[in-house]
Amino acid sequence: MKKIKDRITLGIVAGVLANVVKQGLSYVFKKLKLINITAPDKAAAMFISKRKTKKPAGSIVGIVADFCIACKLGILLVYVLSATGKDNHLLKGWSIGSLAWTLMYGFLSRMGGTGFSQMKPRDSLSGYFTHAIFGLAVAELIVRLGDEKLFKPRYQTLSSPDEEFYNWYREKNAANQQGEELLTY
Repeated sequence: MKKIKDRITLGIVAGVLANVVKQGLSYVFKKLKLINITAPDKAAAMFISKRKTKKPAGSIVGIVADFCIACKLGILLVYVLSATGKDNHLLKGWSIGSLAWTLMYGFLSRMGGTGFSQMKPRDSLSGYFTHAIFGLAVAELIVRLGDEKLFKPRYQTLSSPDEEFYNWYREKNAANQQGEELLTY
């Protein structure tokens, strides 16, 4: 399979696919009457009144808004994984999903940004679960669909120097022993 080499494209594709999983779970929970409010309902309420979120046009607004948010989270996670490497990618993905839940269900709700400031605990917990699953799915999709070169950080720190740094350091030290410029760190 051809790997995606562009970070933005990769984030959008992985975000959309992972959001299909999240929204599917959300709708299954709603059909089972485990929850009353889905992620698209919350997303729609950022733009329209709470009562309009249940109408067909309101549902479309919610689905579009939720997918837009998912794409941005996917892009964010691609850049996080590019900067830090893909080791522990599921933990990093879970963290992004949890951050989204905290912002959407916590901060924005309490600030009145979603129209759903008072929610039942089971709605909040199912929201957390679906966002955590989203984070895991988007991280796995990014690692599987992305080109390997995207995940090699371009910088090295002294805590994890590479062979090139060691060679450079040895060469400079040898020069110092021959009376050339002294290196200080």
